Amino acid sequence: MTPSRRHWSPISAGAVILALGIGLSGVVAPASAAPPTRANAATSIAIDGTSPVRLDQNPDFTIAVSGVSSGTKTRVNWGDGSATQRQKGVCSPAKARRSPAACTLTFTHAYRATGTFTITAVAGKVRGSQQVTVTAEPQPWRPSPGQTFTSWKPLGRQATYTPCQTIEWFFDTTGQPADRSTMRDDVVASLDQLAGITGLRFVETSSPQGADLTFSWRDLTEMGYAEASGVGGFTGPGEGWVAFSPTNEWTNDYWAGAQPKTRQWQEGQWIYTLSINGRQSLVTHEVMHALGFGHVEDFTSIMYPQSIGNGAGELSAGDLEGLRTMYPSDSCPVTSS
Repeated sequence: MTPSRRHWSPISAGAVILALGIGLSGVVAPASAAPPTRANAATSIAIDGTSPVRLDQNPDFTIAVSGVSSGTKTRVNWGDGSATQRQKGVCSPAKARRSPAACTLTFTHAYRATGTFTITAVAGKVRGSQQVTVTAEPQPWRPSPGQTFTSWKPLGRQATYTPCQTIEWFFDTTGQPADRSTMRDDVVASLDQLAGITGLRFVETSSPQGADLTFSWRDLTEMGYAEASGVGGFTGPGEGWVAFSPTNEWTNDYWAGAQPKTRQWQEGQWIYTLSINGRQSLVTHEVMHALGFGHVEDFTSIMYPQSIGNGAGELSAGDLEGLRTMYPSDSCPVTSS
């Protein structure tokens, strides 16, 4: 882009407590809190239906059954056709009442198929059930045959990343000029904005080899973009990149932030005025290229190929439609952070 001139309730003492948890990479499905109940009362557990578990996120489940005495038989059925797991307690009834946490049985299970399953846990006369949905790994968005675009356009044949993906990003500051030292701040602000719209998660990494999205400083003239402030794109699925010019005016720290700015200078008898959007819009434009978006002719869009200093750095209705189409957030799992 170039500037112009471009995430069992407590039961009374002596009762068995069943707690259902999910051991996932950053995914938490909270159990509904139920009011205190008397011993041996039936208790149910409900899973958050808006946060299904994805098969590719290692859906290993753990049920901890606390306060189990040696006379209590405990079993868990995972609802997917696998064998029912059974265990017996080893604590005396007195110890189970006195120290329920010390008398805990743990059941674990790894789902290896998609579907909606009912987990049933029984400990003596206490029973609980909970449904969990395991979904398939999402696939990158692809346009439908013959689909046309007006307010936004894809850059290639599919989105670079999958919906709800955690994207690790790395900024190689090699060759970063001193007067462009705050560029990382605009990168963080841009990624935060896009994460809030799409459900994508952007996590900075110190390892360039493992990064899904890389930022760097490059002589863009060598790439054939002599007047460009930045260039963005992808080299394949899950491999996005952005390069900034170390000499172009727009990457200078003077233009940092989201708001349009104006700069004047004099050369001889001539006074020059340059009005362009804040540098964050440059970052967002190039990151959207990396996500899989192309240029559009709507000058109010952040994907318009030039900055014209009229507030066009804001995301347009078309930009938002494109982001939510390529990267819908409605099925994103609830995360712990």
